[in-house]
Amino acid sequence: MASSVKQVRCNFFTISILLFFSTLVYSQKTSNQINKVNEFDKLLIMPLGNSITYDFRRNDTRVIADKFGYRFPLYNLLKNTTLNFDFIGSEHAGSNFLPQGFDDNAGFPGITDNQLANLLETGWRVQPPDNNYQITSGPYLETYLPDLILLHIGTNGNNEIDGTSASDIENILDEVDRVENLLNKDIPVIVARIIDRVPNQEYVNTLNNNIETMILDRINNSSNPAYPDLLYLVDMEDGAGLNYSISPDPNGSPGDMNDYLHPNNKGYEKMANVWFDAIMQVYSNPITSIVQPNNVYSIVGEKATFSVDVNSLKPVFYQWKKNGIDILGANDSTYVTDNLLIDDDGQFFSCDIQSGYYIMQTDSV
Repeated sequence: MASSVKQVRCNFFTISILLFFSTLVYSQKTSNQINKVNEFDKLLIMPLGNSITYDFRRNDTRVIADKFGYRFPLYNLLKNTTLNFDFIGSEHAGSNFLPQGFDDNAGFPGITDNQLANLLETGWRVQPPDNNYQITSGPYLETYLPDLILLHIGTNGNNEIDGTSASDIENILDEVDRVENLLNKDIPVIVARIIDRVPNQEYVNTLNNNIETMILDRINNSSNPAYPDLLYLVDMEDGAGLNYSISPDPNGSPGDMNDYLHPNNKGYEKMANVWFDAIMQVYSNPITSIVQPNNVYSIVGEKATFSVDVNSLKPVFYQWKKNGIDILGANDSTYVTDNLLIDDDGQFFSCDIQSGYYIMQTDSV
């Protein structure tokens, strides 16, 4: 980040000019966006599921703006990284805690896995007897197009015959694949083994085992039409460390469930930790090293050369700036000024570096 302008030394008609290199920023560009080097992509994360995603609990008296679920603790974890991200979806909850725009989600209280598959395919939310309306004019993901989906679905109806199945969830994944192929875009899905109930139920574990088998087959079985699907599996059932006893917020009891189906705030924090770890593994920082720049001294009428050396596992794109304004055509790792003017003394030169969905800054010099 920029610090105070350094002192200038004058000697007759020769002036020593300090050009200060300030900030590096970078973010991923997809193959069809390579020329848009002065714009930054955000990782658009879609929290997708039911009331656990939305945060709608039994006998809930909170206003919608207070319902933040795992999304608020996940936001707090992500904002402390250099990842450039946003949440997307047609639903809104938690705006009293989440910044503007970050309350977006695709959590639909009461929805079953087959109803969610239908919603994604048609844009219609059909949940008799209360919900039967159109959200998008066509397939949901063609309107709300994510870069990453966090899928936790299957808690509704999983104690009913034919109420929940891995095949219903596979229909959701097939719709994601259809949109990927249509738009020539990768959409990774992190799929959860769903949380258990209070008391624990064997049918939840059975569903999760079936989900895991289905996911691994899509990833590893070359005869599966979805192979090799861009899927990741996380364990919310046991891996989140949930204490499956009821402790409504905010009484401080050790349990992590607000009721027999929904976590309390502590439980949601544990879910957020699992999502966060998975996101960090899927989107690891591609930059392996940056050689920090130094201050540059030159004289009026001469040139000054700035360069940055970046090692990255992904393509790197550059946009040099002067006082935060793009310098036209300055898109290489090295930038050479032309014909320095006395007005250039103390000006700030920086370079935006794009590689992955991240934003980083150089050290101040």
